Amino acid sequence: MGHLRRQKHAGEAEFLLFCTGWDRYWGTPAYFGSYLCLDGETADWLLRQGKKGIGLDTRGPGLCDGYTALPLHRRLLDGGILAIENLTDLGRLGMGLVTLCALPLKHTDAAGAPIRAVAIIND
Repeated sequence: MGHLRRQKHAGEAEFLLFCTGWDRYWGTPAYFGSYLCLDGETADWLLRQGKKGIGLDTRGPGLCDGYTALPLHRRLLDGGILAIENLTDLGRLGMGLVTLCALPLKHTDAAGAPIRAVAIIND
């Protein structure tokens, strides 16, 4: 959590992108292994700050070792924080503010949808 607080724009951004580098495993069996996840303290901070959403280059904010129980994931969603998963190339965005466009496909009665994610770097 301390690392997140040190990020220059974390407080002013509505939507935070978490770059772990995990996208380098996309297309390999390793992608479905254990990866870095958000912890409870970070989830609490996101909720207190009233963030609208998060984006990650992993399979989710709190899956880590499988799909058995998702308490952190559910806590974020129940708190109104949208989670976009499986993003790529977040490291290319740098540490500044960007404009994120998440364009979902329309699905009826779905819990999620594939998106076309586009980031516009604000100069």
